[in-house]
Amino acid sequence: MPDDPAVLQERAEVALLQGQYDRAEALSRKAFDAGARVGPLCRRHWATIEQARLARGQAENAASARAQIANCTVPGFKRM
Repeated sequence: MPDDPAVLQERAEVALLQGQYDRAEALSRKAFDAGARVGPLCRRHWATIEQARLARGQAENAASARAQIANCTVPGFKRM
């Protein structure tokens, strides 16, 4: 399945390693849009986007992506 979020994320990470920063961000965005909004894969999407932006010298935009990582974690249940 070429549009599977996990496959798209793998491609994004390869693109990042190859220095294809625009492609890496685009693939991570597409994966995020097609996938879950929480969990480890969600955190990988935003971490990849952050690194792509840092590599392009977009520190402010990278900080915005970094902040999104926290939204990928669901708080645990409070037990009484």
